[in-house]
Amino acid sequence: MSAYRKAIDLIQARLEVNPRDASALAFSADYYAMLEQEPQARDRLSRALEVAPADAEVLFRAAILYNHFGNTEKALDYLTKSVAAGYSQTAIRDTPDFDRLRDDPRFRALSVRPPQTKSRS
Repeated sequence: MSAYRKAIDLIQARLEVNPRDASALAFSADYYAMLEQEPQARDRLSRALEVAPADAEVLFRAAILYNHFGNTEKALDYLTKSVAAGYSQTAIRDTPDFDRLRDDPRFRALSVRPPQTKSRS
């Protein structure tokens, strides 16, 4: 847990320079979530989404936060949005935070690339 506290301290320094750093806000939201500090986590996430509502990394971090707090529907919604914004389906598949979603067909659809079809020339 001290690693998350240290990470929050480091990100806070970044946010003092640029309080609209969406990536820093989103990562700090996840760190607060890992410390079970839900109000702080939601505040940081809200700020990140306000600054960069279509950023793939911010959307992915939102999915991690909602999954952590047990909101499967919102987690899947944000995963869907992150994939649409270009986030790696392989990274989603390989992220241990989503282990509890592995059997959900909606998660499997998001985390597995459809087979590539060869074009006929």
